[in-house]
Formats: sequence, C-alpha cells, structure tokens
Amino acid sequence: MKQEEGEEAQKLVHGINIEIAETKLELTVDEVVEGYVGSLGISQLLHVFLVSLAWIFDSQNTLATIFSDAQPPSWRCISPHLHADNTTVVPAMAAASLCSSIGDSKGGGSVCGLPPGTWEWVGGNRSSTIAEWGLICDRKFLACVPASLFFLGSLLVGGEALAETKSTEKESLWTTRWAAKRMIVVMITGFGVGFVYYGVQLNVENLNFNLYFTVALNALMEIPAVVIGTILSSFTNRRLLFSQSAFIAGVSCILCIVFSHGGRAKADESGGSWPQLIIEGIGFMAASTAFNILYIYCVELFPTNVRNSAVSMLRQALMLGASISPLMVVLGRLSPSLSFLVFGFLSIFSGVMSSWLPETKNAPLYETLKQQEEDEKQSSEVK
Repeated sequence: MKQEEGEEAQKLVHGINIEIAETKLELTVDEVVEGYVGSLGISQLLHVFLVSLAWIFDSQNTLATIFSDAQPPSWRCISPHLHADNTTVVPAMAAASLCSSIGDSKGGGSVCGLPPGTWEWVGGNRSSTIAEWGLICDRKFLACVPASLFFLGSLLVGGEALAETKSTEKESLWTTRWAAKRMIVVMITGFGVGFVYYGVQLNVENLNFNLYFTVALNALMEIPAVVIGTILSSFTNRRLLFSQSAFIAGVSCILCIVFSHGGRAKADESGGSWPQLIIEGIGFMAASTAFNILYIYCVELFPTNVRNSAVSMLRQALMLGASISPLMVVLGRLSPSLSFLVFGFLSIFSGVMSSWLPETKNAPLYETLKQQEEDEKQSSEVK
C-alpha cells in the first residue's frame, strides 16, 4: 500500500515538473525581449532616439510643401503705357480696381478676370509652385496635387510593408470577426485624425499671419503635446484621453471661424487675428496628442501575432486622410471658415468613433487572437 502511494506521489511530482517545464517554455514576446535586451534604460532610449531621427526627413518633406505650394501674398498691375519698372505693389485681393481699365473686372478682386500680361506676381513666377505653373482660377485645385502625391506615396509604401507583414503571420485580422470590426473602427478614426493633424498644419496660410511664424508656432506646440500626452497616459484611460483630445481639436477648429473677423476671405497678412492664432495652436496641440495616443491605443488593442499588421493599417488610414487634406487648404483660400468647419467636424467624429473601442488601460497584452477573444469573453461574462 505504501509502495503504491509512493509511486503515485512520484508520478504526481514528475507531472508537476513537466507542467512547470512546459510553462517555462511558453514565453511571451515581451518576456523574450526583456530577457535578452533588458528593461528600459539608456541603451533602449538611445535606440528609440536613433530610430526617431528617420522622422526628420518625413516631416521635412511634409512642411516643405507649406512654403512651396503657398499662394503668393500679392500681385501687381503692369500698365501698358508705362515702363515695366513703373508699377504699384498691392495686396492680391485688393488690386482689381487698379487693373479694371486694362481688362475685364468681373474677377471681383482676383486676377481671374484680367487678361494675361496685364499683371504679375510680386517676387516673380518662381516664388512658389502656384506662381510658376499658374495654378489659379479654374486650375486652383491642382495646387493640392504635390502634397497629396507625397502622402499617397507614403500610403503605397506602407502597403508594401503591410504585405510583407501579412506573409509572416498565420492569423489574419480580417478572418476574425471581432478583430475585423475593431480594425475598421480604428481605421475610420485614424482617417479623421490624419486628415485633421496634417490638414491643420498645411492650412496655416489661411490664418492671415506670417507663414514662417505660424509654422514655427505649430512646430513648438508639438513639444507640449508629447509631454502632456505622456504624463496623462500614465494615469488616464486611453479612450478618454484620445476622445477628449479629438474633441478639443475639433472645438478649437470651429472656434477659429468665430475669431476670423467674420470668416471673410483671405486678406493681407496684417489682418490676422491673434485669438484665432492662439486657438489654432491649441487645436493643433490637441490633434497632435490624439495622433500620438492613437498609436499607443492601437498597439494595446490587438495581440502580438497581428499587432504589426494593425499598426500598418492604422498608418495607411492616417496617410489616406493626410492625402485628402490638401484639398481643404485650396478650399480655404476661397472660404477659410469652410475648411476649419470640416476639420472640426471630422475631429469630433473621430472622438465619437472611439467610443466603440474597448478600454486598454492596464489590460494584458495577448499573444494570439484566440487567446484574447477567450479572455475578453470571460471578462465580459464576469461583468
């Protein structure tokens, strides 16, 4: 009897040892990374810094179009009875009366009603892409093509990376119903955030302020956006932080209409509104915070084996929104109020869409779709 009990005890101990060994073999990706690379330290921060340097070239090309594709601020009439150097410099929207004796004045304050050769851009035809290619009047919407093509290029390159990622993953986001629904919501939200984040940056020329000053101000607002987002994300729910940031950005864009001197068309640079500029800076800071938090949110929404695909598709949605945003800049040259209204509406819409996403604050990071689905079902049943 004692011998049988001893054998059973040995089998039990042996089984426990096997179970422990199997458990030790089931390491997660995070455990492997932490075991071989180590926890957060100087080495990891250095790697993050070096990888982040690549964004300099991306942002440089993005911001370069603000200056290269900007509409020249003024043009001047050329009198046929005077020498070419005997001209008068006037604001672009207030010179039609001086040129009415030369050609048809039906342009109503623009050069569209003037015959070619009766006017010229101040600074010459090479002062911007618009001046060089004559992207005005019936061709004005072609001015958004360079910036849109740049963002579409980012979208296509992201698609190639996504295809490579999918080929290495056994499970797909689109074969699992709950993951597919979640991914669709994330992409719709990302489209709105990308549209507003990049669109507000490109739309600074419609604020009637010095272009270099407004671009520098928006660039500086990125710093508090990162700091505030990092601090708040440590103790605030992801969904709440993202939605509130998107709401603040949307409301700020709408308030820009109120403080735009009645929402009139673009005037001279001295007619800018300081309250509008401050509110625009706050709105861009909130949009930048929402942009950064959405990446963190997406990483936590999906398990390890499809996380790369999820982030890649989010990036594609962001770039798709960015590729359409230059249209609002061109539209803003005709009606700044309408462009800010569209930005505000889409930002608020993105915040509302996030309400269909689950909260991930302090939630575990799963390895597979099946594991996450089973665990979330159990959690919902307990609640």
